[in-house]
Amino acid sequence: MTASDISSIVITVGVCQLIIDLLSNRFVFKKDPYQRSIRTMERFKGKLDKAEADLKKAEKHRKKYERAKVSKNSAIFPSEANILKKTFLF
Repeated sequence: MTASDISSIVITVGVCQLIIDLLSNRFVFKKDPYQRSIRTMERFKGKLDKAEADLKKAEKHRKKYERAKVSKNSAIFPSEANILKKTFLF
C-alpha cells in the first residue's frame, strides 16, 4: 500500500466521521428526549453523590459510637475492653 492510498483512506474516514458527528449532533443530541434523559441522569447522579456522602458520614459516626462504647466498657469491665479494642482494631 502506498502513502497516497493510506492518506486517501485517512481522509475518507475523517470526512465520514465528521458527517456522522454532525448528523448525530443534529438528530440525536439536540432532541428533547435525549436532553430530558441527560437531566434525569444528572439529577440521579447528584442524589447518588449525596447518599454516598451521607453513608461516609454515618460510617464515621458508627466508628465514634463503637469507640465510645469500648471506652465505657473499659471503665466498667477492663478485661473485656481489651478484647473489644483488639476486635475493632482501634
